[in-house]
Amino acid sequence: MATYIIDFTKVKALFFDKYATLIDWEPAMYSALSAHIHALPKSDGRRADTLENRQALLRAHAANEKAVEAEFPTMPYPKILQTVYGRIASQFAVNFKEEDAVRFGHSIGEWAAFPDSVAAMQVLGKHYKLFALRNVDNESFGRTLAGPLKGVKFNGI
Repeated sequence: MATYIIDFTKVKALFFDKYATLIDWEPAMYSALSAHIHALPKSDGRRADTLENRQALLRAHAANEKAVEAEFPTMPYPKILQTVYGRIASQFAVNFKEEDAVRFGHSIGEWAAFPDSVAAMQVLGKHYKLFALRNVDNESFGRTLAGPLKGVKFNGI
């Protein structure tokens, strides 16, 4: 097996996928989706806030997101999230309000950065050009830059 040594003095730029690398999307997503669990009848064992139920919701989100993206490849990400929210409600057989789905779809800019993301990116930005890789719409990306990643300067997107 070959060993590769990177000479970081020769590196000029770093590229970052923002969501799940710099932004901790999972807690925010679970918090919004947990409304589906709490809407279940009290007698339903899935109603409890357990690790198993958390994983079930996040797996349901991942599977539905993949399906929606395959069905509607040009759909903007907020609309994908809205559709996923409704499909999960249907999957769990609970009612939901359309405004909750819309709020979920537009929550991207509210997802928190990992605690060290902004400070680390500011340090790295002193030594390298920073580029953001993204697959969300401009509006959602802008809200992320103005919110949880405020103070991070990207040289390109």
